[in-house]
Amino acid sequence: MFAVAAFSFSNAQGLEIIGQNGNHSLNDSTVMYWGNPTNEMVSILWVINTGATADTVKVKRCYISVLGNTTNAICWAGLCYDSTHNFSDLTYIIGPGDTAKLANQFNGDYYPNGQIGTSRIQYTFFDIGRPSTISDTVYVDYITTPTGIPTETAKAINFSAPYPNPSNSTVNFSYSLASGVSTASMKIFNLLGECIQTLPLNTNKTKTALNVQSIPSGIYVCEIEANGCKPAYQKMIVSH
Repeated sequence: MFAVAAFSFSNAQGLEIIGQNGNHSLNDSTVMYWGNPTNEMVSILWVINTGATADTVKVKRCYISVLGNTTNAICWAGLCYDSTHNFSDLTYIIGPGDTAKLANQFNGDYYPNGQIGTSRIQYTFFDIGRPSTISDTVYVDYITTPTGIPTETAKAINFSAPYPNPSNSTVNFSYSLASGVSTASMKIFNLLGECIQTLPLNTNKTKTALNVQSIPSGIYVCEIEANGCKPAYQKMIVSH
C-alpha cells in the first residue's frame, strides 16, 4: 500500500491531524492510499492537542463518495467498531501538547472487496464539549487498481518521482537500471487500471520525458518494466 498526503491544509485551534510517525499537518487535506482491490487498506492518523486545555475527543465518519460493495470500519483510542458505526462510542482525553498515537491512534480500515476505483471518506475529530470550535477534518481517498502499488520496488530499478508534478505540458523522469537489462518501458495507467500510453525506454540513458498535453487532467500511475526485474512505480498528476 502506498500513501501520500496532498492539497491544502491549515492550522487547527486545539487539534491538529498529522500522518503516522509525525508527518506533516493533514488538517483539511486529502490523503491518498493506493492498494490492490483484494487486500484490506488501513489509513493511520495521529491527533495532537495544540491548545492549552485538555480535549475530550471523538471521531465521526462521513461517506463522501464510496464504491458499492466496499466497507469501512474505524478504530479510535484502542477500540474498533463495525462498519455500521459512524461515530466512536469511546472518547479519548488528549492533554495539552499530547498526541493520540500508537495504541490510541486512529485507523480507518477499508475493505475494497474486489472493487476497482476510488472511495472518498471524511473523518472529523472533535472535542465533545466544543464541537463547533475544536474540530478538524481529513479526507481519505482509498484508491484500488488491478496492479495496486507495491510498498517495495525492485532493487534493479531506481525510479525518481516525476517533475514537475503536477504538470500540464512535459513531465520528466529519472531512472537507472541494473546492468544486463536489455529492454525496458514505462506504462501510464489511469485510476481504472487502464494502460493509456506505453513509452519505450533507452537502457543506456537515465532520463526520459513524457508529453502530457493530450492526457486529461487527473491522477495516474507510472510503471517501469524491465526484463528480469520487478516493476517500479511512481504517481503522476496532470493538471491543465
